[in-house]
Amino acid sequence: MDGYHVLVIILAVVLAIFLILAIIATILFIKILRSTKKITRQAESFVNDMESLSSTFRNVAIPAAFIKIFTNVFKTVRRSKK
Repeated sequence: MDGYHVLVIILAVVLAIFLILAIIATILFIKILRSTKKITRQAESFVNDMESLSSTFRNVAIPAAFIKIFTNVFKTVRRSKK
């Protein structure tokens, strides 16, 4: 066996190791992407829920403000009659 054969064997082993490492890295990267996708979906769902909640509060707050104004006017009128 001459030097070229030894060099070819060493290079083949190194390439096989890098190929295995690349496959493992790709699998881990795919797992991370799936986790990120799941977290993004949950965050989007949370934002949508908060948006609908704020819309509900907005719809409730407008009548509540009018009720408070009318209550204050009514109290002021009652106090002025005394």
